Amino acid sequence: MTASTVVLWRHGQTDWNATGRYQGQGDVPLNDAGLAQARTVAPVLAAYCPARIVSSDLSRALQTAEILGELTGVRVEPMPGLQEINVGTWVGLTNEEVFELSPDFKQALREGRDFRRSDTGETGSEAGSRVATTLLDAAEATPDGETLLAVGHGFSLRVAITLLMGLDFAHNRLFSGLWNCAWTVMQPAGDHWRLQAYNHHIPTWAPRSEPTTSADGSGRRPRAVSARCQAWPSRTSEPIPVRAARGGYPSPTSVVPS
Repeated sequence: MTASTVVLWRHGQTDWNATGRYQGQGDVPLNDAGLAQARTVAPVLAAYCPARIVSSDLSRALQTAEILGELTGVRVEPMPGLQEINVGTWVGLTNEEVFELSPDFKQALREGRDFRRSDTGETGSEAGSRVATTLLDAAEATPDGETLLAVGHGFSLRVAITLLMGLDFAHNRLFSGLWNCAWTVMQPAGDHWRLQAYNHHIPTWAPRSEPTTSADGSGRRPRAVSARCQAWPSRTSEPIPVRAARGGYPSPTSVVPS
């Protein structure tokens, strides 16, 4: 058995995302904005009719997954292997604080080198390999022709995507950081998976910001978008209508700009 489609969904926003603090495997819940993001995106992902929903067991991912689970009636399966990179003693720190503690890490980021996140944390390769292995196992345990939906974290998912495509760790820099509640679609294909869509998202209602994710996976403070952009009308100010019947959800391509 192998899923024909795998949808990878990053969790919604937390207060630590908004303030640029390293979360790692710290258990930080969604904030109100993150809950709203998940409720808005869930009807779109329901259109994929997932046969299974698996999730990191950290609360911010589980909260995101359970909103989709309630909508689709699919039980959420917690999987510790999908957790974010372990940043060890850096949990709760900002980039500036970490760079002060470890100047070598700042240089490694500039050069695209892998680096262990504190003496007790993981390297990016270790975290990405862990998540990729978990996704491979989950996909193989999903019935043929069905969709697996996995909820995880920005940095470890990005590295896992890179590795699943058969690329080396260093190539993860070719991909943008995953936005909160953005989703990626992959197709298992033998030894390497194919990338069908990356970092898809729904523009949020005001206030708007341009999310950024640092190479360490912590997420930096969002940069404000210009007043001109904030004045644009939101495309998702009203809830997306959802029909309860399986297969009756809006098409993923009909409500999301390409």
